[in-house]
Formats: sequence, C-alpha cells, structure tokens
Amino acid sequence: MSNEAKVPTSAAPDGATTEGSGGASAELTVRRAGSDRFIALLDGREVGWATVATAPGVWEAYSTRVDPAYQGHGIAAALVEYLLATAQDEGVKVIGSCWYVDRLMRREAPRWDHLIWGASAPVPAESPSCAIAPIVLG
Repeated sequence: MSNEAKVPTSAAPDGATTEGSGGASAELTVRRAGSDRFIALLDGREVGWATVATAPGVWEAYSTRVDPAYQGHGIAAALVEYLLATAQDEGVKVIGSCWYVDRLMRREAPRWDHLIWGASAPVPAESPSCAIAPIVLG
C-alpha cells in the first residue's frame, strides 16, 4: 500500500461540482496522518477524517467525518476504503464501532469479511456522521 491514494472526484463546496461547464475534476488524496488518523484532502484542503484506536492486532474505527459542504461525493467511502486497505496490509482486524465503517465493510462483503472483528455498530438517529469515543479499545 502506498502512503496515500489519489482519487478523481467531482466534489466541491455546497454540492457544486468541479466537472462539466469547462471545469476540471478536483483531486482527492487520502492518506494516513499519524498512527490513529486518516485524512482526505481535496486539492490540498482537509475535507474529511477517520480515527482509530489501536491495540495489538486490532483497530477500532470509531469516528468518521466529512465536511458537510463536501458530503455525497464518495469522500467518506474513499477514506474508509483506504483505512481498511491499510489495516489489511498491516494484518490487523477492524472493529467498526462507527456505523459508517461497519456498514461499508458489510456492504462490500466478502471483500472485507476477513477484517471484521466484533458485532455491528448501531446507527445513530441524530447524525449521519460517526463521532463517538472508542468503545472497546479506549
């Protein structure tokens, strides 16, 4: 796994796109920023992040967030896919205590089945973002 992934996207603030009408696609870069944080950069600006608590052999992915102005363009999915690919490369299991991480892992079955550790995360009614403290490893 490289130190970062570059993904073409049409994400732009407030739901506008950077494609069409003569505009160029924006470049999304996803990378690890420390032992417990992954970030998504759109043309160099941080627009999303995911956080993990780490223990030997297992990560708890407990928080994901994308700037509301950039939601709905696949940024969270790209971020979590990179997190999971990194976990796979490092040989660790993943607890998806963030409902978004859990749902992506299960939706992409059987691709990430070998990484799943623990039960499904509950979906919070009040927010589409995961912003909780680590449940298991914290």
